[in-house]
Amino acid sequence: MTIADGNIWNKQRETFRLHRENGRSDYLFVYFRSPARVWVKGTYVDVEDGDCILFGRHEKQSYHPRLGLCFLHDYLHFDTETMEEETLLRQIPKGTVFRPTSAGEVERAVAEIVKELKSGLPRCRAQTLSALGTVFLCRVISGLEYASVHNRARKHVDTLMALREEIYREPQENWTVEILAGHACMSRSGLQHLYKAFFGVPCMEDVIAARIGLAKAYLLSGDLGVGEIGERCGYRNTPHFIRQFKSVVGVTPEKFRNS
Repeated sequence: MTIADGNIWNKQRETFRLHRENGRSDYLFVYFRSPARVWVKGTYVDVEDGDCILFGRHEKQSYHPRLGLCFLHDYLHFDTETMEEETLLRQIPKGTVFRPTSAGEVERAVAEIVKELKSGLPRCRAQTLSALGTVFLCRVISGLEYASVHNRARKHVDTLMALREEIYREPQENWTVEILAGHACMSRSGLQHLYKAFFGVPCMEDVIAARIGLAKAYLLSGDLGVGEIGERCGYRNTPHFIRQFKSVVGVTPEKFRNS
């Protein structure tokens, strides 16, 4: 990748306006750090701090601050050199405002590129910038992929929340991925994908956490035997209950009770 120009925390007056009717022959990536208006598909739209846009080759580039404030943004002018870079670039929407969830990673990648651009060490600069450029593209793509999954999960937020509440209310039930998917009216793979995207843990890991939490309560509040506690928490096999409890908590149920 060749980097023509770039800057971070680029501060401009409230009267700043960038306007290139026919864009440039390379790509322009902009990370907005303050509210702005940007030209998107035939009209100006409002963007907020954290939004991004990638202008394609010879695509109209136009944006300016709004609300009468000074304008802050990071930007990179770059072009691709290899088929691998072109393949990566095709995964990022052009001329569309987007918001990668890994904004911090994207910021750091841009900052590393700008730092290298401004360094006084020209040796191997082209190779270094090319490598940093690939890292930058990958971080943008990763943020977009996670955001896409998380947005799909939000459409099922009520169903997922109700399912998780049921798991923690009745952890002793014979939960399996198939049974949980049936309760949520989703496919097995769909539930696993969305559940982890929304809650950050696999659904069966949540089942285990709920069972171990209930087991701790029994161990601390009564004199039930370990085997009976295991059964009340959904375990049909006492040795398996003990092994899983120790794996999660770090000690056996008896040691947990005694401590």
